[in-house]
Amino acid sequence: MAHSLQLLPLASSFIQDLPKHNLRESICNIERCQIHCIANKKTDYSITKRVSGYYKPSSWSHEFMMSMGDDRGVEVPKESSIKKLEETVKYMLDDGGTEPLDILQLIDDIQHLGLGYRFRESTKCALNKIKCSEKVKEKMHNSIRTCSLYFTLLRQHGYEVSADIFENFKDHNGNFKESLSQDVVGMLSLYEASHFAYNGEKILDEARKFTSMKLKEMLGKIDMKIGEKVKHALEIPFQWRMQRLEARWNIEEYNKKDGANQFLLKLAILDFNMVQSMLQKDLQQHLPDYMKICFLALYNTVNNMAYDVLKEQGHVILPQLTKVWADLCKLFLKEAKWSYNKQIPKFEEYMSNGWISSSGPLLLVHAYFLMSQNITNEALQSFNTYPSLLRFPSTIFRLSNDLSSSKAEIERGETANAISCYMHENGVSEKVAREYLTSLIDENWKMMNKELVSNSLFDKSFIEIAINLARIAQCHYQYGNAHSDPNDVTRNRVLWVIIDPIQLKIQQPICRN
Repeated sequence: MAHSLQLLPLASSFIQDLPKHNLRESICNIERCQIHCIANKKTDYSITKRVSGYYKPSSWSHEFMMSMGDDRGVEVPKESSIKKLEETVKYMLDDGGTEPLDILQLIDDIQHLGLGYRFRESTKCALNKIKCSEKVKEKMHNSIRTCSLYFTLLRQHGYEVSADIFENFKDHNGNFKESLSQDVVGMLSLYEASHFAYNGEKILDEARKFTSMKLKEMLGKIDMKIGEKVKHALEIPFQWRMQRLEARWNIEEYNKKDGANQFLLKLAILDFNMVQSMLQKDLQQHLPDYMKICFLALYNTVNNMAYDVLKEQGHVILPQLTKVWADLCKLFLKEAKWSYNKQIPKFEEYMSNGWISSSGPLLLVHAYFLMSQNITNEALQSFNTYPSLLRFPSTIFRLSNDLSSSKAEIERGETANAISCYMHENGVSEKVAREYLTSLIDENWKMMNKELVSNSLFDKSFIEIAINLARIAQCHYQYGNAHSDPNDVTRNRVLWVIIDPIQLKIQQPICRN
């Protein structure tokens, strides 16, 4: 629950235009509950002390954040130089003389280097051509790498494509051909493709199992460069990874690649450093005078947000904003009662509460109103009952949190956790409970993949934001709780994405005539 406190400055934008009597009544009720708990003679002070003493001080001081504007040895890229490189890469995508298979690889490189958002239209046009290319279809029959890349990119960009295209790579017994394991890059591509599965696509479940087993067997026997990529993918596939952090990793790997496209590499580096500079400025500005004015900031920001939407699009969004905050507070209180009473709820009851208390729906509802240029009445109505697009990533958020934090939470007296609830209700070991929760994460990813091609109420940009929430959750909790108990790995990730710019030495691109 504590991780949600870091979201208060962001969420503050929604409270401002809430009906004042409801807001004040809610805050007063919360304050009365807090005062009552403190005054209650039955309160176990030792438990309270242990709970409050668990969280470690922040690794990032206010002084450090403010110093990020100092000269760090890297020039902030100019937008004009970025635009020039962007046009060069766009020309490559639109070049009718380029082989379709090369375009396919170029699109994949663009995605992995964190540049996909710059080339949405060009990528869509290129994929439309590739989808009709006989040369690509012919190559797909014989190349598992081409087939997997084709499948992955089409699903990633919202095209309908059947998983049956992989049937050609099975033997007469219905198993994937053993000979495929001789193509490491192809196996890696098939492994990544299997993570774009929908529920019920047995062939992709088989592909994931087959490639996972074979790739693990190959580690230690293959070239170090490809071995690092295999190890990285087996840890977490690309579709599940936090994209900005993944872009950093891929830029550094791409720099080692023989024959790397120098225009693309330079653009990726400049783009990454530019975005990083923007993040630094944001951090220097979302640092308020600590927590003493957070509720006022929340109230004011929400009112400003609602006012802007009403003025620009004519929609009243306060009821939706009020609801997500009220629901979050109610569920926080419910979880506090479970903890206080040492109560372990049923697993389903816990999860029906937990995916909302993860704060995922709160973040996504605000994100929708902040980024959408065409708010619809249908979308507004759907937020009253929480659409599935909000549920899937928020469930992954909750499960990832609990998988990483259960031990610490139990030690400090919090009984309600997905693992403890499942163990208690079903009489199983922690290992079995963890395996079940991991399978639920996979199931929610499959349902979320389907949202990319379904007839959704929401546009592709918002669907991508929802998917990114799941990616961030898995990144945040991959090595424990990166918020309350950061380690060297999680600190280095923050440094990579926000603090340290890329300073790779690249070859000077050869300009086109």
